[in-house]
Amino acid sequence: MRKKSSNPISLFSFQDIITSLTGIMIVVVLVILLQLVEAASQAVAHIEKHPEFQVMRDKAKELRQRKAQLEKELAELARAKEKPSRFSQTSVAELNFMLKQEQAGHSRLRENLDAQSKVLSELLLQISQTEARIAVLKEQIAKEHEATDKLKELSMLVATLRKRRQEITEAVARKKKMLNFEFSGYQDKTPVLVEVNLWGFRAKVYPDGEVKSFGTPGKAYTPLRQLGALKEWLSSRPGRTYPVVLYRRETWRFDAELREALGKEIGRELLGTGEECF
Repeated sequence: MRKKSSNPISLFSFQDIITSLTGIMIVVVLVILLQLVEAASQAVAHIEKHPEFQVMRDKAKELRQRKAQLEKELAELARAKEKPSRFSQTSVAELNFMLKQEQAGHSRLRENLDAQSKVLSELLLQISQTEARIAVLKEQIAKEHEATDKLKELSMLVATLRKRRQEITEAVARKKKMLNFEFSGYQDKTPVLVEVNLWGFRAKVYPDGEVKSFGTPGKAYTPLRQLGALKEWLSSRPGRTYPVVLYRRETWRFDAELREALGKEIGRELLGTGEECF
């Protein structure tokens, strides 16, 4: 019989492909691992620079030192427990005698404590009595302060009333000295009242003229700035004028300048505090 010819399938190509893919995967994994290692080292370096990491590292160092200290103390305690107690060689009779001595000392201390407690109670009682006395004294002092304040208030009221009475007396005396204008011998001249203020002037043709202001109240501290406007207004009056300058106490210092500007033939009067001329 003739044998049938066979054509088996070769798997070497597939094996080569698998081997190549495996090598490629290994290389990729190695590259990824290298990148991860580098990223991890960078992250660690970045974390080490972070202030919180420094604090935690110092805290860990402190905890390690504390652990070592505690282990040392624990070892010392263990060695101390191994040492025999100072009472291990003492007899029962000696221990009872020592106990009685301790009890006697404790009794003396208790008696001393009771005596001190009694003294303390007496002191507390004295303190309570003293505090009550202080409270009474404080109440008396408060009443005296209240009476003093009332007396001061009454004294201030009396002083205020006295001052008010003086002001009223001065006002009455001032009202009795009100200016009475009388112009005799000047039939050819028109009297003009000129009030001098720190901010300027107020002028009025006597007796029933309209009040004219030169300047703004509170805007200046010398009337000389408005002197030109006043002279122009006076010169614009029909006929001849006879200015009567009325000074306040604070404006009397401008008399020389006004006399030089308005002429020597002017009238002058000094107004009292609160006195009105118009």
